[in-house]
Amino acid sequence: MKKLLILAFLAVSLAACAPQAKLTVLRPAEVDTSGITKVAVGPLEVAQMRLVRSVERNGVWKEEALLLSDTQKKSLAQQIRAQVIGQLAKSPSFELVYTDEFAQLENDQKLQDVIGAAGYKVKEAQAVISGKVWVEVDHVDGSDILEQDLSFISGGKGSISISVEKLVWWPYKSIRGNLTLQLKMTQIQPTQVLVVSNESRRFAQRIGGAPLGGFDKLNQIASDLTAGAGDDEDRFNVVQGDQLVLPGFEQLLGSLAGSITTDFARKVAITETQLALPVATGGDPRGKLLVEAGAYEMAIDHLQKLTAQEPKDQDLYNLGLAFEALGEIGLARIQYRQAFEKDQANPLYALGLGRLERNVRERPALKKQLSAKEGK
Repeated sequence: MKKLLILAFLAVSLAACAPQAKLTVLRPAEVDTSGITKVAVGPLEVAQMRLVRSVERNGVWKEEALLLSDTQKKSLAQQIRAQVIGQLAKSPSFELVYTDEFAQLENDQKLQDVIGAAGYKVKEAQAVISGKVWVEVDHVDGSDILEQDLSFISGGKGSISISVEKLVWWPYKSIRGNLTLQLKMTQIQPTQVLVVSNESRRFAQRIGGAPLGGFDKLNQIASDLTAGAGDDEDRFNVVQGDQLVLPGFEQLLGSLAGSITTDFARKVAITETQLALPVATGGDPRGKLLVEAGAYEMAIDHLQKLTAQEPKDQDLYNLGLAFEALGEIGLARIQYRQAFEKDQANPLYALGLGRLERNVRERPALKKQLSAKEGK
């Protein structure tokens, strides 16, 4: 296990700077929803919204609750609903039924009542996705207090230095909180809940506050500037960068909700994943360039002739990448295994084999789900 973790770490490090080949991989749904082909997206209810702003001035803290209007809550729910629709629209699993009939219901309980009583007009939808949102956000406007020895240095010739012990306030602002999103898929006929997902995401960001190391670094900078001063006419230009700004409330929640809806899509739908896989260096340069350019058939013709005469591990691996990109998983696995046998310390080869083993395990479920969708 320790060796595998080391290999994985090395592979990630290499992937960050290595040339890459882009592949598209289909993953089966984690839950078998092959009987569902048409899906509507219903209401997303804001179950709880707690926003608190804390302000500190001169050591005194004040706390106030921030209230969002019904319009703002509705806007948030619609934003998350749009992300659910966007994720499902990418999948070959479902045909989305675009209707506001279910979405206009107040909450999930009303939706379940309508489904149970068959009191809906949209008959083609086979399942409905609904959800609830819980949000807690804390805004803090405060300051760090440090006891520091400040060095005051006069500029120019004959400068003097005076050290004074003083309490210093460093203002800061921060935002932190939690987003919990429940997403549910309910089959209409027969009525049953197929999938319930409850996931949370935490976030925190802060700007300002006391610098690391206090004033030590600033004092050193001041000393260096004084030592380099020629006369009183010298001037030092200070270049200020863009001021850091905390992300907006809707931006934060939208990003976190996007992460959760992506995970939900993996549970209920076939998903298309884009992979950027590192290309091995040190082998044949032409074969490497062909793989990077996506000319996989030309790369296979070239590298097969090359490896038949001189089977270098880098060329075998790149040949495997070309086969994998064209869906020839069995041939790709043979090339990865031969490359791994030549250099078992290379993490790319080990991860290539592991990736294909997962592909082989998932293939029966993927084939079954695709066949069910094609037969709709």
